[in-house]
Amino acid sequence: MFYADYFADAKAKRGGAWMNQLRGASIDKDGQKTIPIITNSCNYQKPTPGQPSLLSLGEVETLFHEGGHGFHGALTQGKYESLNGTNVKWDFVELPSQLMENWVKEPAVLQEFAVHHETGEPIPAEYIEKIIEKGNYDAGYMGLRQTSLGLIDMAWHGNTEPGTIDEVEDKVHALTSFFPERSSAMSQRFGHLFAGGYSAGYYSYKWAEVLEADIFEEFKQNGLYDAETSQRLKETIYTKGGQVDPMDLFKEMMGREPNPDALLRREGILSETAPSQNTAPEVQTQNLPDNGPDFG
Repeated sequence: MFYADYFADAKAKRGGAWMNQLRGASIDKDGQKTIPIITNSCNYQKPTPGQPSLLSLGEVETLFHEGGHGFHGALTQGKYESLNGTNVKWDFVELPSQLMENWVKEPAVLQEFAVHHETGEPIPAEYIEKIIEKGNYDAGYMGLRQTSLGLIDMAWHGNTEPGTIDEVEDKVHALTSFFPERSSAMSQRFGHLFAGGYSAGYYSYKWAEVLEADIFEEFKQNGLYDAETSQRLKETIYTKGGQVDPMDLFKEMMGREPNPDALLRREGILSETAPSQNTAPEVQTQNLPDNGPDFG
């Protein structure tokens, strides 16, 4: 059962967007199923007389994102509520939501809903091209930045003796920056290090991108609405929750382990025709200073 509450209400709702599970799915000893109750909440501007509620591209992406979480909660099937829906390992929970965002910028999808609210004219193809180019701007730098933040997070949480702030930051900088010297340190001002729910798990943001880009490339090859691929996605990623190890679920879906090349192709970093390596590259650390944590 799915409830949607999309419009802002300053008296009754906090800001932002989220998915809630009011009741989880389960199956009792007699085989009786408990149907999950899932909500999606957003804060879009309410329509007024003569003026519809118009959404920005980012707001549409949020709608699809939270919808992905909602599907994860609503489609789950299993005996134990604690292993159903979004009750999965932390570095897997954003895959079902971020995956859905991919459909938003597809020209075939945009032209179905992105129309001028007065004329009904579909969004021009050149606008779509600019949207995609803008989304990929500085993708290489942003990828390195997310990687560096993940490494800093793991350095502090993954070692009993990580070293000093300068030692940790210098080592991460050597791995993830084109510049010879770093200009500042993130450890003292990076809020996710010890708060916000992502301590020792910040890498999961980038890891989720690797997973969802890889799966979406399967849809790009087979068709955005391909029934067989969609059914396979439902029966693996969206149905089994935390009952099966995430890597096993991914391999059941794709027939192999994750390949980061799909993300690099989507971001325009890797050519569409470049041969796939099928494995993540190893981080080379042999020339780094041997003080502080080892990220090899």
